[in-house]
Parts: sequence; structure tokens; C-alpha cells
Amino acid sequence: MEQFNQDDWIWIGVAPETDDCLFCGRVYEGSHLSSCPSNMVSVHEGAISLWTHMYEDFRTDEDYAKDVGKQLMMAADQVIKAQKDWANKTTLQKMEEVFNNWSVITEFVEVLYELGIVQTPSEIMDYYKNPTLYEKEFVLWEEYEYPFSDDDAWQDFVSRLDLPNNGETQF
Repeated sequence: MEQFNQDDWIWIGVAPETDDCLFCGRVYEGSHLSSCPSNMVSVHEGAISLWTHMYEDFRTDEDYAKDVGKQLMMAADQVIKAQKDWANKTTLQKMEEVFNNWSVITEFVEVLYELGIVQTPSEIMDYYKNPTLYEKEFVLWEEYEYPFSDDDAWQDFVSRLDLPNNGETQF
């Protein structure tokens, strides 16, 4: 699982070492188009101003609002960048990214296979087409912190799964 990296959301792609801008494209000689939002935001100044002077007494509400606004612009820029990157990928590249970033999707089908719940290729395909069919099993697996057969919690997970109604009370 990827670790949270503060730099991923603080800095936008208009850093000084970058020749491309997400809003106006290729930047020539460090000059963005006059309509480019990067002209309104100094990335380094905004991040430094917000995080290093956060608790100083002399800051006014307007100072905070300005710094928070800059951070929102930078966050919006990251969203736009991610959307552009995603749009340029093929369907199979997108699928690979989803499966690799959310490995829990593929790990859970392995758990279902080990439990004997899905065995045939068509049952596995049914899982990928409609994973909510196994929502109760997933919630229990998640509750036991995603155990596998070689983990201590596996037997507790399996015994809870074998209870009538997956341990839920009937009304």
C-alpha cells in the first residue's frame, strides 16, 4: 500500500523545474499565459506561508483565507493532473492501475477461492462483474483485518463466516 506523501498534494506541477503547465501547456522562458491560474499562485510561498506561520498571533483572517485558497488551488491542480493522466491511459492500463493500487480486490478473490466460495473461472468472473455479491464475506474479512490462511485470525474469521447469517441476528 502506498504511504501518504504530503508533497503529493502540496506542490503542483508548475514547479520551477517544470516546463509544462497543466493549464497553459508548454511554458516558454518561464512565462505562463496571462489567463493561467499559476500567475495567481506562488506554490512555494503559499505552502510555506500556510504551514510555517499557521499559529502566529499576528495573522489575520484574511491571511488564513488567502493561504487556504492557495492550497485549494494546488489541490484542484492535482485533481486536474490526475484526470488528464487517467484520460490518456488505455482501458487495460486503467484496469492494471486499479488492480495494483487496490490489491485488496484481487486478494479478496483469493480468499474466496481458499474458502471454496468461488472455484470455477465463471464464478471468479462473476465476482469481478458483481463483487457486491460477496459483501457480507468482505465486511467480515475486513473486520478481522484481512487475514489469510497462514494468519492467526484466519480460523476466527472462518468460524464467524460459518455461523448462520454470518453472525448477524435475524429479525
